[in-house]
Amino acid sequence: MTRPFPFVLLAALALPAAAPVRAAAAPADPPRTAVSDTSRAALADSARVDEVMAWMAQEDAARQRAEAARRGTLTAQPLTAQALQPREASPLRTRIAALRASVAVPAHLAVPASAEGLVAQQTAVVAGGLASAAVSRGYLFPMIERALRSAGLPDELKYVALIESALDPSATSRVGAAGMWQFMPGTAADYGLDRWSVRDPVRSTDAAVRYLSDLGRAFDGDYQLALAAYNCGPGRVARLTAEHRRRTGAAATYWDIRSELPAETRDYVVRFIAAARLLDRPAGRDV
Repeated sequence: MTRPFPFVLLAALALPAAAPVRAAAAPADPPRTAVSDTSRAALADSARVDEVMAWMAQEDAARQRAEAARRGTLTAQPLTAQALQPREASPLRTRIAALRASVAVPAHLAVPASAEGLVAQQTAVVAGGLASAAVSRGYLFPMIERALRSAGLPDELKYVALIESALDPSATSRVGAAGMWQFMPGTAADYGLDRWSVRDPVRSTDAAVRYLSDLGRAFDGDYQLALAAYNCGPGRVARLTAEHRRRTGAAATYWDIRSELPAETRDYVVRFIAAARLLDRPAGRDV
């Protein structure tokens, strides 16, 4: 053990006796502030989080049951009066509903409220043709999804092949479009396909992904316009969007020019949206 130096000991002896320690006074309670009506409402909202979320889950389940019953895949279960009882308006519920609405739908699947009836009509058309594509979806969709993912394109574009041909590589239209992606001869040649390779699922998917990517760039990432161009030709869509800009000074959306498109194209984009909605939700995966 090391001995302390002498000056340390002397300094310790020279220190005065310590003053008795007094107990510290307890700090005064902070002044209470009045709880504002806004704070009280926020606290009440927080206490009802579970109730709000449970009610919204009931609404989702009711919609799914109604849709499943409409397609004949499930017998509709009547909702109880308690389940349908309106809940009081709540800032929390309003915020949750707004957030869900803002993130639920990507831009290429967005639909104005006035067009929901059109989507419902095309949903019935899509549902009626799914049986013939059920087997093909199992092995062709994964291949298409990989190709789209590699190109950075929206996954839902796989439904183009579904609505074009029901995923049938041997399909031929009355106007000469061929293969699973229904390439017209000129466009097929532009993307390296001949009369045989246009019916090859892998090679035609590679060409379709490149074509959709080019259309997406041509229309500034607006895939609703890109799909309209896929159906009726990029020249016509480009002309209509340019006319709309000259007339209004604003960039056109598909919904702005829809009435000026051919009837088939007006249905085509809506049918694509209907297919994505139908098949991208749990109730639609088993159709």
